[in-house]
Amino acid sequence: MAQARVPGVGMICTLLLVAAASGVMADFTNAVKHVDPAVVTITAGEWSGSGFIVSSDGYIVTNRHVIEDAGDASVSVKLLDEKTLPATVSANADERDLVVLKVEATSLPVVQFASSDKLTSGQDVAAIGAPLGLEHSVTRGVVSSTSRTLDGEVFIQIDAAINEGNSGGPVINEDGQVVGVVVTVANEAQNVAFAIPSTDVMRFLRSKDIPFTAALGAAPEEETEPGGDVEESTGGPEAGAEATPSDEEADEPGPEPRSGFVLFRPWVFWPVIISFFVSAITALIVSLAIGRRGPSAAAVIPGQHPMPGAAPFTPPPARPVEEDLSDIDIDLH
Repeated sequence: MAQARVPGVGMICTLLLVAAASGVMADFTNAVKHVDPAVVTITAGEWSGSGFIVSSDGYIVTNRHVIEDAGDASVSVKLLDEKTLPATVSANADERDLVVLKVEATSLPVVQFASSDKLTSGQDVAAIGAPLGLEHSVTRGVVSSTSRTLDGEVFIQIDAAINEGNSGGPVINEDGQVVGVVVTVANEAQNVAFAIPSTDVMRFLRSKDIPFTAALGAAPEEETEPGGDVEESTGGPEAGAEATPSDEEADEPGPEPRSGFVLFRPWVFWPVIISFFVSAITALIVSLAIGRRGPSAAAVIPGQHPMPGAAPFTPPPARPVEEDLSDIDIDLH
C-alpha cells in the first residue's frame, strides 16, 4: 500500500515543477534581446525619439511628431552599434501619428509584427525606447485596455512607464513581436500610456508599399487608404517572410525568409523542454527516496496476510474503558 502511493507523489512533484517552469514563457529577457537590435534612436534638431526597423533595406517606423516639430533640421538615426545614418521621410500617415523614414543601409535587423487584435486586458507587454535620452531602455507593464478611443482614434492603453523620448518605440509581447507603437501619455497621471495598434501600423505600411515582417496570419487582409477605396490585399505573409504589397507577377520569387523569425521560436520552447527533463529527473529521485523507506507497519491491515518479509502486525494495546459520566449532573455557570 505504501509503495502504491509513490507514483502519485512523483506525479504531483512533476506537475508542480512543470507549472513553475511555465513561468519562463512570460520572461521578456530573450524577447528584448531579439527585438532590441532593430530599435533605433531618432534625432531631429533638438528633438529626439525612438523608432524601429521594419525592412532590412532601411525602412524605419516612428511617430510623425518626433520629426515634424524639428522644422528644417536634418534627421538622423542611431543604430544599436552606435552607427549614425542620415534619414529622409519616405511616407506619412494621413490620420495616424506615423511616419516612415529611410536610411541607406542593407541587411539590417528587423522586427516582427503580431496582430494587436489578439491582445487581452492584463496581458504582459514591454516598451523599448530612449526615454530622456537613455537609449534602449526597457519598461514593462500590462495591457490596461485593448481599445481606448481618444479624439476619434482607437489606442491600446498600457501601464508601462513611458517618458519623453519613448515616442515611436515598439510595444512588444512576450514572444518578441511588435503589437503597438508608443505615441503619448496622459498628462498628470502615472503609468497611463497609449500605443497605436500594430494592425493599423501594418495597414499603413501596406498602403505605402513598404515591406514588413509579420507572424503567420497577423497581417490584415485588407487596408483602407484614408479618403480612398478599399484595396485588395496581397494576403498575410508567411511566418518569417516579409510582406510584399506591390503588384508583382506570381512567378517572381519573393524575399527570402529570415531564419530569426520563425513561428516556433527556440528561445520559448527550449526552456520548457529543459524544465520538463529536470522535472522528470527530480520526480524520479523523489520516488526512489520514498521507495527506500519500505512498507510501514500501518500499511498491514489486520485479517490479511502480510507481504513476505514484512514485520508481523502487532495490535496496539487496549485503552482502558472510560468511566460513564452520563448520569452525573454538571452545572454550567
